[in-house]
Amino acid sequence: MNRIASQIGAPDSTLKEEAQLSRNVKIASREYGFEHTDVALALVELGDFYFHQERFVDSSDAFKRALEIYETLGEGHQLLAAMAMRSLSNSLISEGKYLEGTLLNSNARDLIKAYQ
Repeated sequence: MNRIASQIGAPDSTLKEEAQLSRNVKIASREYGFEHTDVALALVELGDFYFHQERFVDSSDAFKRALEIYETLGEGHQLLAAMAMRSLSNSLISEGKYLEGTLLNSNARDLIKAYQ
């Protein structure tokens, strides 16, 4: 374990995973532009990583950015937007933002129903 990892209590593999997921977002952004499904998917993966690390603010930020991309892309991306909304909802609730999270979860359900 390197010195920085031991200082913050994170194993080296966790730091490497975070770095790789962050790189994936940057690579997709550079390759496809900031508003592309591959960027949004990379952000969702990063958000999931943060969520499992209980870094809910970081998780929410990543999910929000992904959701913004899906909303910008519009037609054909509603289901992906709903999934990102659900993830963001869970993250917000975990942050203690119950009202915002619950409302977003309801919006995700409505979007999924409309998609079916």
